[in-house]
Amino acid sequence: MNAAPVPARIRQVLDAPPGRRFSRPGATTPSAPGRQALTREQHLLTQDQLPPWTHLQAQRLATQPEPARPDRTDAAPVPRPRSAPDDGPPPARTPERPVRPRPPLPRRHPDRPRSHRKPAPRPGPVLMVAIHVLALGVGVLAAHLLFFL
Repeated sequence: MNAAPVPARIRQVLDAPPGRRFSRPGATTPSAPGRQALTREQHLLTQDQLPPWTHLQAQRLATQPEPARPDRTDAAPVPRPRSAPDDGPPPARTPERPVRPRPPLPRRHPDRPRSHRKPAPRPGPVLMVAIHVLALGVGVLAAHLLFFL
C-alpha cells in the first residue's frame, strides 16, 4: 500500500457504521430519537396543504346525522343466568362407547414378495408337459404340410 493520505470524504465513509456508509437514492433520512415519522397525510395536515375535496367532505360529514345501524342496539348484552343452589345436581354424563380393537392384519404368505404386486402364478409340472406335447404336435403337422408342398 502506498502511504498517501486518505481524503476526508473517504475517511468519513470508512468511519461510518456498516449500515450508513453509503446513501441510498429515495431513502428517508433517519428521524431524530423520540420523534415518530409522520405519514404523508399527517404531514399535509400540519402544513395545511390538503386538497379541496377533503374540506368539502369534512363539511358534508359534519352536517349529516350519523345513520342508525339496525344491527347494533344500545342495550348491553344480557349475561347468562347462573345456576341456583336449588337447581339440583348437574345431569350425569353419558358413558362413552368402548373402543373396539382393530382386527389383526392377515399373515403374508412366505412365497409372496414384500413388494406391492402379487407375483404371477407359476405353471405346474402338468401344464408344462401339456405345453411341450402341444408344441411337438404343431411342429409335426407343420413338417408334414411343408413336405407335401
